[in-house]
Amino acid sequence: PLLAKKKIALKSMDVAQKVYWLAAAMLYDPVRHEADLWSYIGSSWVRANHLSGFLGEDLGGVNDQFALSAETIGRLIELLSPHAELDWSSGEGMDTGAMHRGDHVSALITRLGAMATENSAEEIERLLALPTLDKLKSRLENTRNQSRLKQREREFHFLPLADVAQILANRSPADVADLAALVLDHLDDIALEIRQENYDGFGDFWNTENRKPPGRREENRCRDALLRQLKARLHPFGIDCLSEADYFNDKRADIRLSYRNEFELPIELKRDDSRFLWSALRSQLINQYAIAPRASGYGIYCVLWFGEGSIPGAVDGGKMPRTPQELKSRLEAQLDVVEQRQIFIRVLDVSWPKSDKASK
Repeated sequence: PLLAKKKIALKSMDVAQKVYWLAAAMLYDPVRHEADLWSYIGSSWVRANHLSGFLGEDLGGVNDQFALSAETIGRLIELLSPHAELDWSSGEGMDTGAMHRGDHVSALITRLGAMATENSAEEIERLLALPTLDKLKSRLENTRNQSRLKQREREFHFLPLADVAQILANRSPADVADLAALVLDHLDDIALEIRQENYDGFGDFWNTENRKPPGRREENRCRDALLRQLKARLHPFGIDCLSEADYFNDKRADIRLSYRNEFELPIELKRDDSRFLWSALRSQLINQYAIAPRASGYGIYCVLWFGEGSIPGAVDGGKMPRTPQELKSRLEAQLDVVEQRQIFIRVLDVSWPKSDKASK
């Protein structure tokens, strides 16, 4: 408003007064004045502390009394946390400014998680990546999980009857969760066929031309072999199957399945001897591909089990997995409760029968 504009222009105001008036203008019109507020605060935790004092205890709730953006909340958390006492209880002695800042930081984290929007999710991830906020890591991770649950509950809606009928008729998928369920069902069928059908499907993943004994094919050729089988099964549903699909930061997923350009499902494929076997689940699938807007957090991590004892050392400190199922369980243990509902692991046994291989 006009009064705030006049006050902000005064040169006689001290730092605290200027922060208060800039904050008042920001609360009145965030679009126009939020940038001005943070331009003045900059990286000064002292000025951020004045803003914290201005907002006061009222921010502790999760109501919409203050129209604060996720970015403003995040920057307050970032600047105040290094100077806040986060773990204390009344009765421990005299209250200090650091204790009050700790209370406010906790309230801000609660407020940020309760927003449950794409912007708040991005801000939580930004805060988690800051080395200066290591002491907040467990709180922020818990807030991230709770925020994802809130966002999923808010976005949930019952399907129209026509879509329900289509699903019951085993026709095209209605959303990315339905697409994931459909693909997993077909991957499980492919896994059975590889081991049990007469055509010896495991041979598609081995170099048998002039090789005695046969050696495993390179990862891209293995991907193409699996992709051919998926295409044959999924094209009748109107699902596009692409290899080397572009994702965040110019990264490429091994396989992307999409339906009418409405939603998509990334698949990251690894041979069991890949040096990225244990890390790619998170560093590639979760952090780069499943975050795509049309993927909505869903993805499949598919490992080809050749069974030759060349699996790299496990990051969990355990011994080398002896079976495909054990490898699957160990990889699933890397997922938190929320991720287990959207990220799926499949380990396809493509090992060459020992008796057959020896005779080649």
